[in-house]
Amino acid sequence: MVNLENKNKLRLVEGEFSNEEAREFLMNFFSSGIQFLEMKNFSSTVRFGKSDKTALMVIPQLKNNIEELLTTLSEEKLNKRRIYISSEIKISLFDD
Repeated sequence: MVNLENKNKLRLVEGEFSNEEAREFLMNFFSSGIQFLEMKNFSSTVRFGKSDKTALMVIPQLKNNIEELLTTLSEEKLNKRRIYISSEIKISLFDD
């Protein structure tokens, strides 16, 4: 059950970027997430002899996001537009 009293919002990024800046920032963001989850899965396999189900579920989603990002940014580059990125992380604490 979510405890709404302990809810926090953190601003990850907000601003206008060139195509290259946006690409670099977002590629690093998604790539870091993939690397983290791949290491988590590897660690689980070595330590417990089984894969990390969450990591295996999220990795393809992040890879799909990268594909969509590259498609979008290549289209935008042709139009020479600047890119506005806004992202917020919402954290909720809950009891089991």
